[in-house]
Amino acid sequence: MEQIAELLRQPLPGYLPYAIRAAHLRRMLAEAARHCRERGERLVLVVDGLDEDRGVTADPDSYSVAGLLPAEPPHGMRVVVSGRLNPPLPCDVAADHPLRDGSVVRTLLPSEHARVARNDMERDLKRLLNGSLLEQSLLGLITSAGGGLTGGDLSALTGEPVWRIKDHLHARAGRSFVAQAGSSRPDTESLAYVLGHEEIQESARQHLEDAGMARYRQRLHAWADSHRCEGWPAGTPEYLLRGYFGMLREAKDLRRLVACATDRRRHDRLADVTGGDTAALNEVDSAHEALLAHDPVDLTSLAGLALHRSGIERRNANVPVGLPAVRTMLGQSIRALASAQSIPHPERRMQALLGMAEPLTAAGTMDHVEALVDSVEDPESQLQLLFA
Repeated sequence: MEQIAELLRQPLPGYLPYAIRAAHLRRMLAEAARHCRERGERLVLVVDGLDEDRGVTADPDSYSVAGLLPAEPPHGMRVVVSGRLNPPLPCDVAADHPLRDGSVVRTLLPSEHARVARNDMERDLKRLLNGSLLEQSLLGLITSAGGGLTGGDLSALTGEPVWRIKDHLHARAGRSFVAQAGSSRPDTESLAYVLGHEEIQESARQHLEDAGMARYRQRLHAWADSHRCEGWPAGTPEYLLRGYFGMLREAKDLRRLVACATDRRRHDRLADVTGGDTAALNEVDSAHEALLAHDPVDLTSLAGLALHRSGIERRNANVPVGLPAVRTMLGQSIRALASAQSIPHPERRMQALLGMAEPLTAAGTMDHVEALVDSVEDPESQLQLLFA
C-alpha cells in the first residue's frame, strides 16, 4: 500500500481495520491502474517467491498473498508471480482464479546466475565447516542458536575478543552471515548475526548433523545456566531472554523449556526489558502446548506451569489501568502496550488500551496505533479502539 500511495502521490490512509484491508488494497490497485492507463502506461504488480507466503496459518480468518491478488486485473493491469510448483496454491484462492489456470503457467529454465550464486554459497559454507576453529565455532553457534547472537554473545561463547569476532563476520568468512538490529536496543552493539538465507541454515544443519548441533547447543545451555545462577542480572543478553526459548522449543528440549517458562527471576528480567508480562505468558502457553503434544503428558510440569501463570496473573491484576497511557505519553508505547496486554481482566485491559489510543493518535505514530488495534481480536473492540 505504501508503494501504491507513492505512485498515486497520495498520503497513506489512516489505520484500516484488519477486516477491510484487503478490499482497500484492491481499490487502491484499481485506482493506480486507471491512473497509469490515463498516462499511456500499464501498472504491473510483481510478486516474487509466492511459494514462501507466510500469510496462511491455522487461523480460519487468515488469508494468503495469493488470495489477495485480483482475479480480474482492472484497467489493463497485469500481475506477474513467481514461485516453485510446491507447495500448491493456498485454499483461499478461488477455484476460478487465474492462478489456478494451468495455461498461464510458464516454466522457467534454471538460471545460470542462480546456479553460480548457490555454488558460491555452498563453497562458503564448506570453507567455514573446514576453516579455523573460530570459523567453525561461529557457524556452529549461530546455526544451533537459530540466529540472534551478537558479537558480545559470540565473544562470551568462544572466549575470543569482540573485535576478532567482528573481523571474521564482516570479512570474506562472513559472507554467509547478515546482521539484524536487536529489538530492545537498535544500535550497533546489539546487532545480531543470522545465516543469510534459510537454505544456508538448512544446509548448515545437515552438515553439522545431530552430534555437532548437540555440542554447540551444550555451549548455549552452559552460558544460559551461568546467567541463571546469577539470577538473570541486569544486562543479561537479549538472546537468553528471547531467542533461547525458541531454540529449546525447536529442539524439543522439554525439561529446559519448562524450566525457562517457570523461572520467576528470568520472567522478572524479561518484564523489565519488555515492560510487561505478555512475553512470559506466551512462553507459558508455548510450553503448555509442547507438553500436551508429548506422550505421556508430564502432569507435574503442567501443574507447575499453571501455578506460575497464576502468579503472573495475580501480579498484573493490580496494574493501574492508567499506567499504559502514561508510558505512551512518555514515548514508551511498546512497553505501554506490553503492560496493557498483561492485565488479565478483559474490561480493565480494554480500559488500558483505550487510554493509549488518544496519545498515540496525537503523536501521529500510526504504526503503533496499528499494533494497538491488532492487539485485540474482537472486531467490536477493534472499532472501539479505532474511534477512541
